[in-house]
Amino acid sequence: MPCRPAAEIKGSSDEMEKSYDVEDEEGVPLVPKEKEKHEQSAQQLAEEMMMEKNLGKFAFTTGVGNLVASVWLFASFPHLFIIYYSVKMFVLFGVRFYLYYQEKFHYFMLDFCYFGNFLLFAFLWLIPKDLDDRMFLVVWGVMNGPIAWAVIAFGNSLVFHSLDKTTSLYLHLTPAIVTYSIRWKLQDEYHVCVPGDEKGSVCSDPLAQGGYIVLGSMAYFFCHQIFYFVVVQLVCMRCNKEFAEGRDEKGQQAYWTSFRWLTKNPKSCMSRFVFSCGNHPAPFLYGLSNLAYACFTAAVAWPLYNYQVAHFGLLVVIGFYATWSGANFYYDVFSASQGIGRVNK
Repeated sequence: MPCRPAAEIKGSSDEMEKSYDVEDEEGVPLVPKEKEKHEQSAQQLAEEMMMEKNLGKFAFTTGVGNLVASVWLFASFPHLFIIYYSVKMFVLFGVRFYLYYQEKFHYFMLDFCYFGNFLLFAFLWLIPKDLDDRMFLVVWGVMNGPIAWAVIAFGNSLVFHSLDKTTSLYLHLTPAIVTYSIRWKLQDEYHVCVPGDEKGSVCSDPLAQGGYIVLGSMAYFFCHQIFYFVVVQLVCMRCNKEFAEGRDEKGQQAYWTSFRWLTKNPKSCMSRFVFSCGNHPAPFLYGLSNLAYACFTAAVAWPLYNYQVAHFGLLVVIGFYATWSGANFYYDVFSASQGIGRVNK
């Protein structure tokens, strides 16, 4: 039987080595077609990683630019800062709804914080001028009470390259900054009630002022709680089987709400309190805890209406917390995957 030339055998051996020089996860050599698919998959993964990196860079640059623009407008042009806030609200909320809907997170947007921002928007652009003084006291209690303190309650952080984290911080902190501009810089334009002023009879009486700030904000909060209960418990839980079970068509966890998110850990204080009397009273106890939170934070916002330095101090404290949380994210989470901050030996 004739033998093949040695050169041909050698060349064949080299081709075989090249054809099987890629292994799968179990160390088994890949055949040529599988190798080609593997290389295409690796190339696609590399392209996706590069795209994600570029998007992250763009988001980071945009986030820093947004912060600079916000501070500049807040300090120099408060009127434009309010317009800037109003435009961003629809942009960020619209993008969030689209992204959350894809992940079945959109029920988060039934939370009070979104309705609080809608209240502020209504005050800025829709409320008649003869109701401004009383309405602003209610707005003050909502924005500087439950919404502002939610930055700490939910652990919001200043992370420039994350649209989701940026939106959450905007949602909770920016409304309080807007009320600062109105209360201390634009009193006349928005007919704000000023204690001691002849036109400020509504808020000159401390009890009347506290009534609007605390009780008014609690009344708005309570109305939202009723709306939330009707939509979630009476409509969605009964009309959507997947929502009721908290799982999608594939059996994976989905349709998250704040109630499910805050009680997902059975050992947490919130979960223990809410389910202390069983499953049926849980929604009511959850609403009661939220109402207590709103009452306490609105009461803290009451004296801030009369002292500019104290109000500014609150914004600084909350802003510092968000910045510190962002620093923790970049160092503990982001840098850990990049090896940043490690000592090379």
